[in-house]
Amino acid sequence: YTDFVDRTPKLPPHALFFRVSVYRHHKTEQEIVMPYFVEDFGKVVRPHVSKPQKAVVGFCGLSRYKSQARALKAHAKWGAFKLALILKGDALPGVHAPAVWWRRRAIQALTSSSAVETKIIERASYSLHRGSVSGDPEKIRADYRENMEASTLALSVRGDANASQRLYEALSCGRVPLFLDTDSVLPLEEVAPYEKCIIRVPCSGIHALPDRAAAWHAEHTNVSFLEAESAAQALFRKYLRLDRYFEIVFDRDSSPYKKVLYGK
Repeated sequence: YTDFVDRTPKLPPHALFFRVSVYRHHKTEQEIVMPYFVEDFGKVVRPHVSKPQKAVVGFCGLSRYKSQARALKAHAKWGAFKLALILKGDALPGVHAPAVWWRRRAIQALTSSSAVETKIIERASYSLHRGSVSGDPEKIRADYRENMEASTLALSVRGDANASQRLYEALSCGRVPLFLDTDSVLPLEEVAPYEKCIIRVPCSGIHALPDRAAAWHAEHTNVSFLEAESAAQALFRKYLRLDRYFEIVFDRDSSPYKKVLYGK
C-alpha cells in the first residue's frame, strides 16, 4: 500500500499492490486502486432539502505556498521533474504536476467566472497531519465541514497522490464532486456508477470547470438534483466505504478482479 504515486514498485509476478492512486497511463494489472479511509461526513453534514438557485462550488484546503521562496522552489522542482519525465518518454508528463499547481488553476477558473458561485477557503498548510497543520486543528476541521455543507458541488482536485480525499468525503454526505481528472483511476470503476453523481472534467479542460458545473446544475430539476445527491451517498456506502469495498473486491464469484486474484 502506498499513496506516493510517482514511485513505481518492482513487484514479483505473484504479488498484487493495493494503492489509493495511480496514473491510468502507468497502471499495471497487478495494481488495484482502493479508496482512502475518510471520515463519513454523512454523520455531520446536513443534506439539502431543495435545489439552490445557482451552483455553489466549494473548496477548503491546501492551495497556496507559505512564501514566495517556497513557491519558486516548488516551481523549479516541478520543472526539473517534468523535464526528466519527458526525457524518459512519459506519455503524459503534464498530469504529474503537483497538487497546488492544479488547485490554484482550478480555483482561478472558477472564481473568475460568473457562471457559478464559489465558497473557497485557501490554506498554505496540509491540515490532516499533526506535523504540518497550522492553527487550531478542531477549528480548521470545523471550517472544512461547514464549507462542505454550504456547497452544492465539491471541487475535488488531486493531492500529493493522484487522488482526492475530498471526493470520498463529498460522496459520503451526498455532495456531488466536481472532479478534476488528472489521468486518475477511481476504485471499482468497473462496477461503480460514478457517472450518476460525479462531474468528471479532464485536466486538459480545466478552464471549462465553471461551465461544466453550471450546465450540470441547470439540467437538473429539484427532484433530480436531490436524487443525484442521494446517489452520491449511496455510491459511497455501497462501493467506497472500506468494509464494502473489500467485500466486493474479494468476492470470488463477482469481483471485477477475480482473474488476477483467483485466476478465473
